[in-house]
Amino acid sequence: MLRDPDCADLFHQVILQSLPAAVQPHSLEQATSIGRLFVSLLADDPMTASTAQLLVAQREVAQRVAVPGDITPPFQLVDDPASRRRPRDVPMLIGTARDELRAFFPDASARQTDDLFARGSLELAATMTTAYAYRFDWSAPRNALGACHCIELPFVFGGLDAWHAAPMLAGADPADLARLVGLVQRAWILFIHRGTPGWRQYDADEPASVHHFV
Repeated sequence: MLRDPDCADLFHQVILQSLPAAVQPHSLEQATSIGRLFVSLLADDPMTASTAQLLVAQREVAQRVAVPGDITPPFQLVDDPASRRRPRDVPMLIGTARDELRAFFPDASARQTDDLFARGSLELAATMTTAYAYRFDWSAPRNALGACHCIELPFVFGGLDAWHAAPMLAGADPADLARLVGLVQRAWILFIHRGTPGWRQYDADEPASVHHFV
């Protein structure tokens, strides 16, 4: 959408959380092949099939097209060569979690997370006139996956009661969780209403310009 001129009037700011920048969109040929496989496994009209049927077929497709070590989802964006242009320059809040990849591969290294998520996100931020970058470093005491993919969601959306059984929050102090909700929601709301989350803009030459949530 950032690259599509037809979407220019739909938004004037963007927040990108945990962008897997190194994951490439499917080609039209890949997407067509996966779509045909899905329909063949569904054995019903996709427009009238039940939710249960759709989920079973979706799971089967995911198992068949999975590649070891690859987190590319089977159903995702499709490459449009006509849209390969620089993103529209709008104020951006963008960031990743320190251990993103461990949600998918528990033994993943920090370098692998950087290669797949962080580096591309910061490269994108560097192309924008106004960009604010963050990294989520906080992790719960009994979460073996560290600051993994999705770790920021409880704090962006709040409603901690709904997350009480989430393994990635295991062992966390309720007061610490409430503290993070306040910090994260304040930053997101400030960016939405005032155009800044409360820290300096991203500068590729200044590592300290990346705000860390701890």
